[in-house]
Amino acid sequence: TVREILQHYQAEEVRYFILTSQYRSPLNYDDEHLDNARAALTRFYTALRDLPDAEPAGGEELETRFHAAMEDDFNTPEALAALFELVREINRSRTADPARAAALGALLRRLGDVLGILQDDPEAYLRGAEPGGEGLTDADIDALIACRVQAKKDKNWADADAIRDQLKEAGVVLEDSPGGTSWRRA
Repeated sequence: TVREILQHYQAEEVRYFILTSQYRSPLNYDDEHLDNARAALTRFYTALRDLPDAEPAGGEELETRFHAAMEDDFNTPEALAALFELVREINRSRTADPARAAALGALLRRLGDVLGILQDDPEAYLRGAEPGGEGLTDADIDALIACRVQAKKDKNWADADAIRDQLKEAGVVLEDSPGGTSWRRA
């Protein structure tokens, strides 16, 4: 039942799963498809992460492709393909032209809104625990990351690696960058 599904997957992940199939086609429900929906949304929200607010701009060809797909008997799989291309453009522009990446990110959000997706805060989605799941809280994870950072400063690589492995075991993916360590749930 839907209630059982929502114990393991977020509502947005179920919505995305439904959108991957044309509305006249039968849906083949299984955990693999829902896991794929979760992975796709993770990719979208990762592209939106850390982008400043901006007005939607650029990406006119992809926006036209998106609307053409929707006008073609609600061809949501093709509309989603246009959104994935927009994610590629955001990732290409992120370093070279951050303002363009932000404008494309705003466009991605606006088009996602048409489908009822991508309206959450990227950080909140990426850090969101599995519905009904048990495990480490955000505060626990932040505390472990702080201990790991200190261990790395102290050149205690064994402790730093042990903490990383502990977080990985708990389903937490660490992303180290020059600006610090961010994390998301796998």
